[in-house]
Amino acid sequence: MKLILLETIAMESLKLEIEYLEWDSRFFNLKIGRILLNNINLHNNFEEVLFQINDYDLIYIFSLTQIPVISHVNLKLVDVKRTYKLDLANFKLGKISNDFTNNINVYDKTYVIPELEDLAYKTGEYSRFKTDSYFDTSSFKGLYKTWIENSVKKINCDEIFVYSINDRIVGFVTVKFDKNSCRIGLIGVDENYRGMQVGSNLIKKVINEALLRNITSIYVDTQKDNHIACRFYEKNGFKIHLEQYIYHYWRIYDKL
Repeated sequence: MKLILLETIAMESLKLEIEYLEWDSRFFNLKIGRILLNNINLHNNFEEVLFQINDYDLIYIFSLTQIPVISHVNLKLVDVKRTYKLDLANFKLGKISNDFTNNINVYDKTYVIPELEDLAYKTGEYSRFKTDSYFDTSSFKGLYKTWIENSVKKINCDEIFVYSINDRIVGFVTVKFDKNSCRIGLIGVDENYRGMQVGSNLIKKVINEALLRNITSIYVDTQKDNHIACRFYEKNGFKIHLEQYIYHYWRIYDKL
């Protein structure tokens, strides 16, 4: 479980809460925190805010609007995170198209097989942990390897559904179910099988499983720059729910 520690920095009328991210800090061997930047005063005084962050190596900054460019500050826009939502109010339990029902099963192994691991890496092509050059390839791969391993162990999801052809996994999706909603964590399809409804049938599987649990909505995050993923979700009925600008402030590389 992630330990959350909130630190408050007071500057006249400004208050800034930094969420200490224990898991990220331990994994990357850095002191990492997160700021949810929703106060316009913080935007206007952002350089002053950065001067107060003196004991973190890296800060993830989430903002609903863009932060003004500060030329001498090592602040990088690394993602425009787009959250999609599918409202299930008008959905009914249905048959997965093309009679591919037998191709989709629950992943029941206790370890990650190579083709599943390879697909997990491909889901992160637009990840901020890959696009930010301060993270090396081994850090990105290590993160996604850990993500899929924890998914198999049911640490960060409840189910993994895999789509197999000739006993080979060509697509998968991880899902976390809550009381009224569920969230897709990772979803990936082998590029050699794209256009064959593999991803769409996996989505329909998630919809059916959600309806069986009386869940009313499905959420999934992707990157705005990942146009293929955005078109895929929109084609399958998802609507944009939220967009957030995500910045990485690397204080350890800054000259402030």
